[in-house]
Amino acid sequence: MANILNMPPELMEHTVHDLELTDVRNLRLSCRGFCEKLSHRFKTFFVHQTTNLSQESLRTLVEISQNVDLASCVKSITILATIYSTTRLDEIIETGTRRVVEQTGMITCTTTVNCTQEELEVAKADRDLILQKIADQEHVQTAGIDISMLGIIFHNLKPVPLALSFEVNIQKDIDVRRPARFCSDLPQLWRCTSHTFIAAMAAVAQSGLALSSLHVYGGEWGGALSLHDLHYALPQLKAEGITTALTSLQKLYICVAPYVTEEDSIEEDNVQQVNAEEDSPNDEHHMALAELLSLASSVEELDVHGFNVRGQSVIYLDSIAQKAPLHRLKKCTLRGAYIEEDSILQILRNNPQLNSLYLKRIVLAGGSWKNVFTYLAPVCTSAGSSNPASHEIDSSLTVSCKLDVVVLDSLYSSPTGRLLRFLQEDGNSNASLGFLHHRIEIHSTDLCRGIQYEILQGRPKGSAALYRWRNENKIEFGPF
Repeated sequence: MANILNMPPELMEHTVHDLELTDVRNLRLSCRGFCEKLSHRFKTFFVHQTTNLSQESLRTLVEISQNVDLASCVKSITILATIYSTTRLDEIIETGTRRVVEQTGMITCTTTVNCTQEELEVAKADRDLILQKIADQEHVQTAGIDISMLGIIFHNLKPVPLALSFEVNIQKDIDVRRPARFCSDLPQLWRCTSHTFIAAMAAVAQSGLALSSLHVYGGEWGGALSLHDLHYALPQLKAEGITTALTSLQKLYICVAPYVTEEDSIEEDNVQQVNAEEDSPNDEHHMALAELLSLASSVEELDVHGFNVRGQSVIYLDSIAQKAPLHRLKKCTLRGAYIEEDSILQILRNNPQLNSLYLKRIVLAGGSWKNVFTYLAPVCTSAGSSNPASHEIDSSLTVSCKLDVVVLDSLYSSPTGRLLRFLQEDGNSNASLGFLHHRIEIHSTDLCRGIQYEILQGRPKGSAALYRWRNENKIEFGPF
């Protein structure tokens, strides 16, 4: 008689591949044969875990980490910086209406409809549940429950290096997760992202856990880590032993912002926020990023994303070259920040094994892109800029690096702050402005042709005031 347990392993795997955890669990409980055959599939559900630092989710992770069979399956954990908001539900309850969004092709239409009594009751129940979650979150943070329970989890998992990531979770509805751009209260967002990161890293330091990968905000869900908060948290984290966790780190993605709240600004001798022209590339907040990177001496893949916040200072990355050599770096991505020519060249010289460089929305705070391009490519000819000073070549640049791929995207010259545009790989020096691009990707075989570029003159259409506002008052969440 045919028996489903006699199916070939490939067919069995294909049959249960799309089943949810509950279904696989029930199948394993049905008989000993299914329990054995579905053991591998069952364990795959525990490879990646997510927690929003609520007591319920932390208890679940504690139980998993205490199970010998399941703890060894956990390879990565995502910690959500969760912000609850009842604004939308309050509006529905007060007005008795809700918004309905309909999209047909590229056309989006929003209409307001009256809520039924049943819908209002559901909204009230959801609001009460969110308020309960807010109270639970405050209790967990105030009592230090998040640090203690994370410490237990990390201690149980520490025999194997762990990949740790941080993401933003904006919840205005019970079951709907939204990215950081849906948060209207920026101070609350920064407090939440900073507390979540610092609490989790404190637990990592105390547990002795080793990290293989660290992803700090940005990406699809946005958000960033405040350099101000990182600066004040680092001494305590180092005292608790965070160096042990970061020494084994191989991949690091970090999205940072120079965000300082009004309260913090008052505490710091009432120093007002300065603009981009007055910023110091080596102030203590920017040094905090370099100090963190210096602890991760084994990093091979680095992605630093500067998060542009309205009314705040800009990100300077020069301290990375000065304080964080990172001699094992193979892939380097720098985005949304200011940096000087000497710092870029120092990063390249310190890492002869570097095979990938990605620069996006980088403003050269000092020096010339010409010297950087000369170092990246043996030959570098200008496409005819009207600013000769920006194309002077430093004769001391006699050694070039060997890269597999170079991506240059939306680079800005200094001191004019104008956008660079690049010629395509065909090297057509007579190409019209229409063939010049803000982004180019050059592979090792094409670097020998040099990097040809032109500094964009003039400005886009619109008033000068509008142009300045767009460049100085941007606020962006996630990758540019």
